[in-house]
Amino acid sequence: MKKALIVIDMQNDFIDGSLGTAEALSIVENVKDKIRSYPPECVFATMDTHGPDYLSTQEGRNLPVEHCIRGTEGWKIRPDIEELLKGARIFEKPTFGSERLAEELKKEEDLEEIELIGLCTDICVVSNALLIKAALPELKISVDASCCAGVTPRKHLAALETMRSCQINVTGAAPVRLSVIYDSRTGNTARAAEWIADGIRRAGAEAACFKTDEVDEEYVKSSAGVILGCPTYMAQMTADMHRWIQEKAGKLGLGGKLGGAFATEQYTHGGAELVIQSILEMELVFGMTVYSSGSAQGRPCIHIGPVGVNGNQEAHNSLEHYRTYFELYGERMARRAAELFG
Repeated sequence: MKKALIVIDMQNDFIDGSLGTAEALSIVENVKDKIRSYPPECVFATMDTHGPDYLSTQEGRNLPVEHCIRGTEGWKIRPDIEELLKGARIFEKPTFGSERLAEELKKEEDLEEIELIGLCTDICVVSNALLIKAALPELKISVDASCCAGVTPRKHLAALETMRSCQINVTGAAPVRLSVIYDSRTGNTARAAEWIADGIRRAGAEAACFKTDEVDEEYVKSSAGVILGCPTYMAQMTADMHRWIQEKAGKLGLGGKLGGAFATEQYTHGGAELVIQSILEMELVFGMTVYSSGSAQGRPCIHIGPVGVNGNQEAHNSLEHYRTYFELYGERMARRAAELFG
């Protein structure tokens, strides 16, 4: 056995029972495909197993929802998955992680790698992954995010990040998508937009830049975040950007998405911060969740959004000088979008 698959708690109660979620239902076919890709003798599985006294236990007092009570329908593994687990070694466990599973894996002399899938990412998947990591610190461990679901999407992402921090490889995580929409007259704001997109991609997310009159509306609709930017004219956003927000924000469903803003200007202190503020205010009006990272991410601070001075009027400034800030802003926006909507 070179590589083993661990299927965590694919039981009725966690899928469509007392603790079921739409996210759990959505991974069922992925889980089945994954099990089929392994020989039966290389598959292990766990079953959350409680007794009738569950509500009097510590877990029951903290989570007073009866589930996976031995012998009930909710305790059973989903039938179409159970069929695929014939030949697998199955471990019942009264709590989140299975010590017996970890001990069994330690006995496998030719084991080089394990992959975990199942439910719930932020409770039993992460518990078993870390328990196995402690028992077998040199074993390669991975988790396929496309075959896992958390109690909530946000907790799913947080658990994946915890496992990454503990040197567990996370695969199958679909990148979030962000749109950068700008107005540009001389090309400077377009350059700044591309730098933001570079930062987004560097953080592992997808990004595309669009001028206000060339927007791919379907791409924007599918984006978790939308960042808007324009040049500064008399300390105000351009008329084209203002018009675009008014006409398109509602139609493209920007409400609920992560929002950000940036600006360029010809003069230091030429009013770019006012432009950013006015864009953010309009994003709030349309129901977006605005973010800039501020001082929360440490230095360099980008309090409300990045500003670039293009150097047309002041020889000591060059737009290139601000590139790092735009790229860093893109990275921070991508990470926050992944935390919220990944």
